[in-house]
Amino acid sequence: MSSSFYRVCSLLPSATTMMFELGFEDRLVGVTHECDQPPEAQLKDKIVRCKFDPAALASDAIDSAVSSSLKANESLYIIDTDKIKQLQPDLVLTQDLCSVCSLAIAQIDEINAALGRPVRTFVSSPHDIGSMLADLCALADLLGEHDRGMAARDRLTSRLARVKERVSGAERPRVVCVEWLDPVYNAGHWVPEMVDAAGGTEHLAAPREYSVRMTWDQIASSEPHVLVLMPCGFDVARAEREFHALLTQHPPLPGID
Repeated sequence: MSSSFYRVCSLLPSATTMMFELGFEDRLVGVTHECDQPPEAQLKDKIVRCKFDPAALASDAIDSAVSSSLKANESLYIIDTDKIKQLQPDLVLTQDLCSVCSLAIAQIDEINAALGRPVRTFVSSPHDIGSMLADLCALADLLGEHDRGMAARDRLTSRLARVKERVSGAERPRVVCVEWLDPVYNAGHWVPEMVDAAGGTEHLAAPREYSVRMTWDQIASSEPHVLVLMPCGFDVARAEREFHALLTQHPPLPGID
């Protein structure tokens, strides 16, 4: 199957990673400010930026800014329409799972207005590992390379199977994954499935369910053997720094210091 899509813009980091995984990086012309995996993605033109600087705000201040924007029905992101005009994409990759993670689908209208024509969109909305792999194959099909999608799916499925085999029979620790620190949110969707595959048992979240706000008291009461900090948009150093600052304000977690 042939494809007419050779100038692709990605509005979310996971779609950018999918393009590289499929070997379509030569077709990827624009990405967001948060697209940093693989590192080569950072060399692509940026078409989206956040309306505020997350690096200048602590977790609670970021949460307040996000909440205020959502209550006002305002987007968190700004599209560089001049760059869109320059790049002239024929396909835009987006999602409708989370209004915080990337541009709302409604903002595609801004891209259409900048281009003076409607642009084709690929919308991802996975809730588990299986649907993520299905999206990978669907994107490959859209780009006219069915076999690449099948090969990538098989490669990643085999990798996951090797992980499961390696931890088979081992003791399964209680795990809590946290996707935001202040206020604290658990990590739902595909994350409990990932924990299970890696040999643990996610204690405060269910597969394919939305992430929900919790308290540190709830987390402490669950007495996790492993606490995974994975705040959206943070690197390891920042996650560690903000977490240890929070430990001075909340009851100590067993085994965590």
